[in-house]
Amino acid sequence: MKIGIPKALYYYRYGTLWHTFFRNLGFEVVLSPDTNKALLAQGSKLSIDEGCLSLKLYLGHVHWLLDRCDLIFVPRIANFGWVDTGIKKICCPRFEALHDVVRNTFRDRQAQFLGCEIDYIDVNKSLGVHTEEHAFLSLGKALGCSRRDTVAAYRRAKEADARRRDRRAARQTALLAGGGTKILLAGHGYVLHDPLIGAPAQRILGKHGVQLLCSDQLDRRACLKAGDMLSPTVPWEVNREIFGAVELCRKQVDGIILMSAFPCGPDSMTNDMLVRLVKDVPILTIILDNQSGSAGLETRLESFVDILHFRKGQKL
Repeated sequence: MKIGIPKALYYYRYGTLWHTFFRNLGFEVVLSPDTNKALLAQGSKLSIDEGCLSLKLYLGHVHWLLDRCDLIFVPRIANFGWVDTGIKKICCPRFEALHDVVRNTFRDRQAQFLGCEIDYIDVNKSLGVHTEEHAFLSLGKALGCSRRDTVAAYRRAKEADARRRDRRAARQTALLAGGGTKILLAGHGYVLHDPLIGAPAQRILGKHGVQLLCSDQLDRRACLKAGDMLSPTVPWEVNREIFGAVELCRKQVDGIILMSAFPCGPDSMTNDMLVRLVKDVPILTIILDNQSGSAGLETRLESFVDILHFRKGQKL
């Protein structure tokens, strides 16, 4: 059996976990290709106008997988519990509704979608909470796998994911301690690393010899702890990590670039908060949309790098 995973949204956060889990259960995993203009065009046709750029990309990836696998994995992720301050660790509502959105968009193919639910704060106590482990056990059961095999696959997947995260965090730590002009790219992983919308910015900055750090590749626990120093009331889990990344790096980088996909609701509020709270390092806000062409983006990034060099007394 072939299980498809769209290379969009939380794939950039949990891709290793998901891929390793299904592979260890003996299933073939089919990934959609790197994002391209055709996938974006298809996703835009399928999405409502108010859908964010990242959701449009996701629907394009799902469409590509429809006839190339038996099942397509589309999880529902609502929240991750509570923080010590009593704030819920929630996701953007689109992640909670994602499975239903996909099933409704492709209503003639509903049986093809494999889902699970992660909700540590289920308001209906009779249903109980749905932890990540519970979600993976339900996946194994739905796929006809034994509990023993499912637990073993989940543990191996968690170990693989932890190794990947540790390697990335170690590299970020080394970059932060190194020399050169350093810029923190702060944003969601599915924005920063998407080949069509985020990767071009990294290539442009790389041409100028800038050392790039990415907020999603720093140690998550350290970021969540540091994020409370800037604002203990931010409810969105990943945005709290972005706050923490900024707090951890602000004294050691020359500039920060906040990258968002239009029109991300959480980012529209938290990015403005960051600009108001952080005054000791230059910050550039980049809003990415589905308009073609990168000339404007390149000009803004080059100008920002020139400003950073000027502040350091370097020759432009």
